[in-house]
Amino acid sequence: MPLVNSISQLNEPITLVSYTMGNVIGVPVSNVRKEHFTTWALVLSQYLSEVRASVGTKLEDTVTFVVRYDQPETILNSWRIEWQGKKYDIVKLTPDTAKKQWTTIIGKPVANK
Repeated sequence: MPLVNSISQLNEPITLVSYTMGNVIGVPVSNVRKEHFTTWALVLSQYLSEVRASVGTKLEDTVTFVVRYDQPETILNSWRIEWQGKKYDIVKLTPDTAKKQWTTIIGKPVANK
């Protein structure tokens, strides 16, 4: 079964950002937000059995995003995803290097500090 049946399934806008060192009025500061691009994604739901199986693992409380393979920039593991007002660290990034159709990104919500 294909990962995406129709392009219309990519109906959620997500923004990919990174945080780096920068300067504000000549003063070095950390965590300067850099927006790379916004793209459309399919956000996959987890079935109850998948949620139960992920408890206590690295994939607990994760969200899977599927985007087109060809993007304005190469997506990096160090970036974050912003979706519906929440931030997600990229846990796993799986580009489809064979068919070059889709990239699957598993994101974990950033813990509030």
